[in-house]
Amino acid sequence: METNTNNLNESRGSDSRLRKYSKHDANLPKNEVLRFQIGLVISLAVAYFAIEATFAVTSYVNTEPVVIEEDQTYEMTEFKVEQEVKEKIQPQKQTVKLIDDIQVVDDKTVVDQDEEFKNEKEPVEDLNTDDIVYEDPDEIEMPVVAWDKVEIVPVFPGCETLQSNKERRECMSDAINKIVQRNFDTSIAGEYGLEGIQRIYAQFKINQEGQVEEIKIRAPHKVLEEEAERVIKLIPQMTPGKQRNKDVSVIFLKPIVFKVQ
Repeated sequence: METNTNNLNESRGSDSRLRKYSKHDANLPKNEVLRFQIGLVISLAVAYFAIEATFAVTSYVNTEPVVIEEDQTYEMTEFKVEQEVKEKIQPQKQTVKLIDDIQVVDDKTVVDQDEEFKNEKEPVEDLNTDDIVYEDPDEIEMPVVAWDKVEIVPVFPGCETLQSNKERRECMSDAINKIVQRNFDTSIAGEYGLEGIQRIYAQFKINQEGQVEEIKIRAPHKVLEEEAERVIKLIPQMTPGKQRNKDVSVIFLKPIVFKVQ
């Protein structure tokens, strides 16, 4: 009876174990998820290992011997400095001949010492005082002096009360400007088709008498030169300039500028 009971218990235990194993083994969806996770972990581990792993690279080294050329050492042998050999100049020996027979010659020539040391006079031409020309210092022509270099500038009529050269220059320049402005016909430029700014340069000399002469004009057109010369001739006679207290000629330059509209 007990034996049957034990056998019954053992059979029940084996059946229960058999039934328990078959339960987990029959759960297929759960096993697939587990296998997928395990496979994923293994794949990631292999990939990480492949990225982080280092592989030895075989390098080939040229084992052929390299020949290094050694610097050649040159030994200097003893040397001697060659000295310039100077040729010795041997003095020429003068041969002296001895004369045994010395003859005495009688010299009876008489020398007049006064004649020997007498100085001969050179001929002098006779000067005629009538041929000598005397020049009067007052008649010597003085050089022409520039307007800004003369000691005392020419004095224009009406500027006599002024004392300094600066004041006299300004007074004379203003007076000549008025003569040009009142008398120069600027309409001539328009009649000959000239336009814009016209520049005329007039140069003349104030001689030792204070008169205007040697007028030189430079202008864009011949007709303007003639008109400028006509106006310059209207300048009156003035007191001449002085250099070293003497009347001198003075060069004066006057530009004339106007615009044709």
